[in-house]
Amino acid sequence: MAPTRRTSRDIRSESRLDVLHALLTAGETTRNDLARTTGLSTATVATVVSDLLSGGIVTEARVASGRVGRPTTLLRLNQDRGRIVGVDVAETYIRAVVFDAALDEVASAEVAADERHDDTEEVVDGIARAVDAALAEARTPRHEVLGVGISLPGSMQRWGGASPSCPTPSGATSTASASASTCRWCSTTRSRPSPPPSSGSARAAGTPAPSP
Repeated sequence: MAPTRRTSRDIRSESRLDVLHALLTAGETTRNDLARTTGLSTATVATVVSDLLSGGIVTEARVASGRVGRPTTLLRLNQDRGRIVGVDVAETYIRAVVFDAALDEVASAEVAADERHDDTEEVVDGIARAVDAALAEARTPRHEVLGVGISLPGSMQRWGGASPSCPTPSGATSTASASASTCRWCSTTRSRPSPPPSSGSARAAGTPAPSP
């Protein structure tokens, strides 16, 4: 299969992500440092930063004066842009953590969960209670939440990044044909990725065999 051709929109999106990741790592940095860190041109960084500033995602933190040259403006992620919630669903507890837009923890809350009762409604109710408690602790109204990420237990295949046995609210693992898997936990049907070739077939094809 021929590789998918990258569009100008794809390139802009990748450049935007590169700049955001660099800002997240650095905390505060300059446009020139962003260009050096990301490998993007100064013109591209200037365009991306301008868009992020106009969208309120990035803010100009302060002006730094060096020993030589003109003062430079330090940039940082706008912590007050909104809040992000992460939820960890475990067997005996459900924990919700509220982060600001720079991914600094603001508040958290935890509710107990009974591993013997994993009905869908009970899990969803536990998630809602944990999120509401964390938002109350952070004094954050719901309309300020930019997004919520939920982590559920389950084994992952090294190839494809899919879960072959995502746990279901009934307590059993999902079962289906070899070509597809229906997961009642997330109510979706997904194709199962093909396993990597065996070492013999991989060598026969002239490609390195996957590490165990």
